[in-house]
Amino acid sequence: MKRIHTRRRGTNASTGSKLRGARGRVVASAAAVALTVPLIAAKCAPPPSGVTFSLDADSESVGMLGAWGDPIHHGSILTVSPPGAPGPNPPLVMAGIPVPGTVLRSTDLGHMPPGPFELDALSYGRDAGEGVYFSVDEYAQSIPGTPSDLVAEGAAGAQEAAADIFRYLGLKAIIGPGPTIGNQRSVDGAGDVALALRGIGLIEPNAPFTPGWGDDIDAMDTRTRSLDLLGDVYFSLDPQSATANGVSPADILVSPAAGGLNVAVQAQLLGLDPQGDDVDALAMRLNSDGDITDLDEIYFSVTPSSQIVGQADSRFGAPIEPGDVLEPPAQAGWPPAIFIAAERMGLETVRHAGVQRGDNLNALDMRPPPSSSDPDGDNIPNGIDVCPQLASPSQTDSDGNGRGDECECGDADGDGKVTTSDAEAILDFEAGQGDAGILCDADFSGDCTAADAEAILDYLSAEPGSGLSLVCAQHH
Repeated sequence: MKRIHTRRRGTNASTGSKLRGARGRVVASAAAVALTVPLIAAKCAPPPSGVTFSLDADSESVGMLGAWGDPIHHGSILTVSPPGAPGPNPPLVMAGIPVPGTVLRSTDLGHMPPGPFELDALSYGRDAGEGVYFSVDEYAQSIPGTPSDLVAEGAAGAQEAAADIFRYLGLKAIIGPGPTIGNQRSVDGAGDVALALRGIGLIEPNAPFTPGWGDDIDAMDTRTRSLDLLGDVYFSLDPQSATANGVSPADILVSPAAGGLNVAVQAQLLGLDPQGDDVDALAMRLNSDGDITDLDEIYFSVTPSSQIVGQADSRFGAPIEPGDVLEPPAQAGWPPAIFIAAERMGLETVRHAGVQRGDNLNALDMRPPPSSSDPDGDNIPNGIDVCPQLASPSQTDSDGNGRGDECECGDADGDGKVTTSDAEAILDFEAGQGDAGILCDADFSGDCTAADAEAILDYLSAEPGSGLSLVCAQHH
């Protein structure tokens, strides 16, 4: 898999012959190298809610062939593949939702094989909004008798919760232990026809104490853009992987676009012990000052085995649970502060019911809650949004065609317009001579090939009013 980057290109003397080759469908078969390019993170064909995620090492899908040819790895970031992509997973509940594919390999995040590398948490640094989304492991049961979809999906019910994503029914605000507000299933691992929930290509159920049976989301982001995957990625590693890489499982790490592995926030700044604690979920919103050390907005959870579990938090004095959403302490040397108590989200705790093990909040994201008038959450109503299915706060529309630059399908050279230079960029890329932008799949096939160049030429030469459009543009 090739990570694709956008760059502007000039014309050259061979442009005419290349475009004639695309029209005649001869370039791809005779002179070009066939390259399959995954559509990453919702440029032309957004995955459900823009979800990207990683899987626990014990997940059944780990090691299977992913949608774009890479084996699914527990240190890689995945998303659902384009319709029609092959895969070994069993038929899913809803038609058209195939197996996941890799959008960032573990090596893109700094993994040096053959050492261990398992993601525990994930954020792209822009988790903004009042909606709180989370996932749990296969042992979670929730609190019976509360407004919680997790009760039916959890370990005492369908045993499918580990592959699902849930929305907290309250809003993002400080709230300590108390009565349950509840949760609602937002994304179903394999899809749910009755509730019209699309799937993300995962295997269900996942029963407790049965490694290798079903899938378990270990980290996730529910509204990923393609640019997120080309920039800084923040994450944590499980204890074995962290030790092998010379970092702490309680550190927040960052992998810049250029690659490598660096500590972004040390465990101590989170109120954690670098030797005894493990960050298990992460949501971050960074401001524009470029200084992450001021801890702009950082929320996290810890694993059940972390030594901080059971100790008093620094805000309410309540015993910390693995289901709590925590934030860094107000003063250095203090333990973390509870931001949202687990019980409020419908997660069972030792402090609430005296159970042997509290539910584990396994992944975390924050984004605007769903709205029928603004489904992409960019505060631009659908009626005037130039990219209604993809967050585009700038609303830039370079060619004035009513389709914003963020979703200008076919724009392979990144100038916000679809022209013959985009067809040239695609042909160069297919021949192994350059890069193509993330919008290159103009025919919605899941590949970046000469067929996309031909689709662009057909679109540009169509008579006004013909109704001809680039296929992926119809999704906006």
